[in-house]
Amino acid sequence: ERAMSALALVLARSVVVLTGGYRDKHVAYFSCFKRPEKVVVIANGIDVARYRRAAPRPPAHMVRIGMAARFTDTKRQDLLVSALALLVRHQPEVNWRLSLAGDGVCHAQVKALVSRLGLGNHVELMGNLDQADLVSWFQSLDFYAHASEGEALSTAMLQAMSMELPIVASAVPGISNLLMQGERQFGLLAKENTPEAFADVIRLLQSNPDLQTRFMADARDLVIRLYNNETMFESYNNLVQGSRN
Repeated sequence: ERAMSALALVLARSVVVLTGGYRDKHVAYFSCFKRPEKVVVIANGIDVARYRRAAPRPPAHMVRIGMAARFTDTKRQDLLVSALALLVRHQPEVNWRLSLAGDGVCHAQVKALVSRLGLGNHVELMGNLDQADLVSWFQSLDFYAHASEGEALSTAMLQAMSMELPIVASAVPGISNLLMQGERQFGLLAKENTPEAFADVIRLLQSNPDLQTRFMADARDLVIRLYNNETMFESYNNLVQGSRN
């Protein structure tokens, strides 16, 4: 990957990255090429008209938490399963549910963990979902959780924010800078990437409706302003047109 990135800096007119932080790291790592102007930031954009909150659901007798991502070593669905075990153990009066959308090389390991912890009645493994099913899946959730060792810019998190879902997530690069921008906060970060830390922030958010409401409206407003698909298209279009001139 480093070799391909270096080759792109030599041969391509522009190299697109998703965040300013990633751009700074990219430019510093390849400082020998001395062409920082070639590295351009264009954030992911989503269809905010499609990914929007449905009509309020009637109060349910369960709390549904979800994560949508590939099952890989860097995505930590296993951490969420272990956090759910703690929630079930310490708050048995709450009907906790965890729904995991996606597939990948670590899917079997997560499935085995669910079985080992006796959480078969509390965890759904949804597999890969098409766009229509993914929207319905998001609409079924009460909270969105994203456990990861690091991100560039998570499309699933943007979708959840656009759907006005309260979010808890890992305090790692690519997530912290999305949920904490300036003086504004758009979700809760776990202090550590541990089941205990995630269980704590989920309990905190679940018990604080006012905090949920603030995050929900602010997060969708952020996505509409900065991370919508029309803005992304215009940025790529301007880049392409500029390269032709």
